[in-house]
Order: sequence, then C-alpha cells, then structure tokens
Amino acid sequence: MADHPYYREHLAFLRDGGAAMANAYPRAANRLARQGFDPDVERLLEGIAFISSKITERQAASVGDICQLLLDVLFPHYLCPIPSMATVELSSDTPSVVPRGTEIWSVPVLGTQCRFRTAMDVAVGDLRIEELKWEARGASSHLTLEMSGETWLRHGRGARARGVRSGGGRLADEQEAAFVLHLHGEPLITYSLFEWLLTALDSVELLGDRGRVIARLPARLRARGLAEQEAMLDYPGGSFEGYRVLQEYFAFPERMLYVEVAGIWQALRQQGISDRFTLRFNLNTERGGSFVVTGSNVRLGCTPVVNAFSHSADPILRDLAKIEYRVRPAGRHLHYEILRVEGVSGRTRRGATRDYSLLSELDREGGGGFAQLRRGLFDGEVQTYMRISDGGELPPDDQIILVDIVASNGQLPRALGVGDLTRLAQLGDGSPVPAALVARNITAITMPVPFPLGEVLRLRLVSHLALTQRPLTELSALRDLLDLYNYRTIVDQQSARAHQLLVDSLLEAQSEAQQRLFAGTPISGELTTLLIDESVVGSGPEAFLLGCVLDEVIALATPLNVYSETHMRRSQRGDTLRWPRRLGPERLDDAEAREWES
Repeated sequence: MADHPYYREHLAFLRDGGAAMANAYPRAANRLARQGFDPDVERLLEGIAFISSKITERQAASVGDICQLLLDVLFPHYLCPIPSMATVELSSDTPSVVPRGTEIWSVPVLGTQCRFRTAMDVAVGDLRIEELKWEARGASSHLTLEMSGETWLRHGRGARARGVRSGGGRLADEQEAAFVLHLHGEPLITYSLFEWLLTALDSVELLGDRGRVIARLPARLRARGLAEQEAMLDYPGGSFEGYRVLQEYFAFPERMLYVEVAGIWQALRQQGISDRFTLRFNLNTERGGSFVVTGSNVRLGCTPVVNAFSHSADPILRDLAKIEYRVRPAGRHLHYEILRVEGVSGRTRRGATRDYSLLSELDREGGGGFAQLRRGLFDGEVQTYMRISDGGELPPDDQIILVDIVASNGQLPRALGVGDLTRLAQLGDGSPVPAALVARNITAITMPVPFPLGEVLRLRLVSHLALTQRPLTELSALRDLLDLYNYRTIVDQQSARAHQLLVDSLLEAQSEAQQRLFAGTPISGELTTLLIDESVVGSGPEAFLLGCVLDEVIALATPLNVYSETHMRRSQRGDTLRWPRRLGPERLDDAEAREWES
C-alpha cells in the first residue's frame, strides 16, 4: 500500500498540510505543527490516509465505469479484445465446400487445445497448382498457373445440374462460377501482386495444348475479405461495419489478400476440359519491381481463422447481499478469455426462467430486467464483472445466473507456430468432418491484443464521440479513425511507431459533390480524393491496400442513396488509384453511369 499513489498523496497532505494549517490558524490548530514521532498518531494518520485514498480511487474508477457504460450503449464493439488470427490451408481428395464457421483445433498447449474458426466458405478438392511461372518482359509481366484436378473439374462442371454433395459441403453456384486465390509470402511480393491483379490486369486467358489461347475470361478480379459475410470479428448488432474492416486490417492485414476470378467453370465446360488447364494473367507492370514470384506465393483453398468460439461461463448463484458478480469462463479460467457476453438468463429451482437484456440491447420502452457489465485490468488479466437489475421487481433468492459468452484462449495461442492448427473439429453447418479433409496453418499466429482501459479509454471515448460529428472524408477525421482502431499501438511500441508513419503518410483529403445518371435515374454522389506519401507508409502496394480499406469504410459511411467514389494520389509515383463507384456495399456499373448535367 505504501507504493499506492493516492495513499502517498493523502499521507503527505496530512503531514505537510497539517503544518501549513497550524501556521495559518495557530490558535485553532497549533498541535498540528508539533514535531516528534508518536506511533499511535502515525497509525491514526496512516489509517485516515488509507480510507481517503480508497475513496479517491473509487471515485476515479467510477469515471472509467461511466466511460464503459457509454461505450456499451454507443459503441458496444469497442470493449472486445482482438483474439489471435492466422491463415489456414485446406485440402481434400474429394470436392466439397468447407463452410464458414468451421472449427479447427490446435495441438494441446498446457493441456488445452486452442479453438479457431474459419471466416470464409472454401471450395476444396484435388485441384492443384502444378507449376507457377512468373515472366517479366519490359513493361508487362505474365503470371501463369498450370493446374490439374480431374475429380474436382468433373464435379465442378456437373455440380450445377446434379446438385453434387460430397464430404458434407454443397458446391454452390458462387464456387462453380469462380475460384479464390490467396496471395501468401513476403509483403512486398504479395502486396504488389494484389495491386497488379486488381488494377493492372490487361487480360485473363485460358490456355490449351502448346500454350494456345482457347478462351478469354473477364479481366476484372474481385477482392475478397471485406464483406460482412466474411468477417473475422463478429460485431454486435448496430455497430458500424466500417470499424470492423479497420480493426481486421490492423490486426491481420493478410486476411485482405484474396482475389476471386470469375468465369473459369463456364469456359471449362465450353471447351470440354476435364483434367488439366492453364490460366495466364497478363499484367501491365511498368512500375513493377525486380522480385520473382514463386509457387508458394499463390495458394488455393485458404481462409483466415480467428481464435473465437461460443462458450459458457460458470453458473453464478444469486446472492441478494452482493451487488456485483465476477463472470468466469467455464473450464480452466486462465486458458480462456471473454471476448463478448452474448446472453444472460436466470433460472430458479422450480424451473422458472428469466432473460436479462444486455444494456447495449435494452428495450428502453419495454423496461424490465437487464445486465450491466464492467471490465477491469488486474495483474495483466482483463476481468469481467456483472450487475443484475430486476427492473423494480423482487429478485428470487434461489436464482442461478447463466451467461453465454464468446471466448478465446487468451494468451495460449502465443505458444503455437506454423503447422500447429491441424484438427478439424466441426464444420460450420454442423455436418460431420470428411475423413479426407486436411487443415494446416501456413502463417504464424498473431498475438492477442487487449482493448484500451484506464485513461486511454477515456481519451478514446471523447475522440470517438467527436468523430461522429465530422465527416470521415476530412483528413483529421481519417487520422483519428485510424488511431482509434489500431489497438496494437497500446501494447507494442514498434507497432506504435509504424502506425504513426502510416497516419503521417496521409497528406490531404478532399471531397467533392457529384451527380450522375444511373439506369436513367439521377443519383447524387461524393468523390473523395486522398493524397498519400507511399514512401512513408512503406511502399506503393501497401498504400494501395490501405486505399482499399479506406474505400470500404467511406462507402459504408456514405448516406443512403448517395454513391461514393474514392481516388488516391501517390505523391512519389505521381499516379492516381481509382476505385469503382459504390452505392453502399454494391458497385455501380460504370457502363450505365455517366455524368449528369442539369
């Protein structure tokens, strides 16, 4: 207690302030100025200092409680830690679709298997990239994939007609119409490929024997991983999806490096190909680097995974003499961490049940009981506490409180490495796991990141509230938004320095109102132009990935029935990146949109 700042402050005040009081009012307080050491007097002073310091500490903590209360109501996603993440490669001898939400368990760590779940539907089978060729010729480059997979191609071509179900997964139309490539490896290579495939693609060709072009595919690839149905972090209802995109980008940027190629299965059916084919991407890489792309840089059957799963807390016996209860994950407490509380209910010995709404989901008109959460940091561990309100009714004295949670394995995944996620526990749709299905993580597992607490949380709440009063197309608003959603800067100084460089790389942000005709209807829009110094953020391709994220955030934040368009000028290269016009999450067809003049 002697090291407690409030205690030292109050004890010093009693000693030093007492002497000052005696000098100011010698007749009323002359004994306070007397020197000497009396153990009984010292104990009395220390006791008073202890009591007053605890009162001050609780008053200071109440400010943090109010901040948490406001965040629970206004931004309920903000008080969730960010769990560990990784990339997993799935393979199988038989074609199937591994649905989103499939659980993959790790090797045991201190007797506990860490549980991860997939974020995307993944089409798997015997389709393989037999050889990858990278040819750079002057201002152009060619990425050639030689692929084989007799069973996969045979089922893929006939799945639409026969409704093939193999290994518990249905080959849906979206898997038949396109397949997804994951860009894996060194950031300079993968970020450059990501930019070129989305911005510098001249054509996509299907090659037959002796390299002869037998079909041309649509030369527009689609980035995967930004949509809500492919989210890694499950946001509570009512939270803005753009914040989630930012959080995932900062926590695990590799989850963005997925591109979808359309039209392959139709071309294969038309050409009668059933065992092997070659796919060539012709790229305009005039400003490209001198690196070499290898076979490990392009992968099939990959998906991001996150250490989050449904769990329950230890039952809590209602005690009418207690105000607050500690919520502990069931099992070995140190091996689990609460990410979010999903639901709270009470049950009596007679079987009567009652649901308690969370404060963030409370129906304020209907009233009734509710549960209020409070988080605290103790010895490096985030602990969750809960208060139960019965809405003015008399609470039962024999009630058991049951709490459903979304949990992670806390710090346990830090002990895992590449290849440690191997056990498929359950498919996302509840069907049994096929024996031929194999999983393996091909990236290191990221460290979990706690959410901000204490003084940092108070400052961020004020910043977040101020942000709601400014358009996100302002430079200062964009910078503040980036600061708010990179949690790693709180615990990692190197990440904090890198983040500051990223924020400083944004030099300008301008917005301009527009009007265009779309399908014969005039629509208002907003063009946002960003100026970035790509040499500060790291490289031009890294700036492009950041631009993809900001384009998504701006599009989701644009008002209803107003389209958005984002441009990014790179100051060092002197070029301008342009993203398609969007109406919320949907793209506007450029062929149908034109400038509208009144």
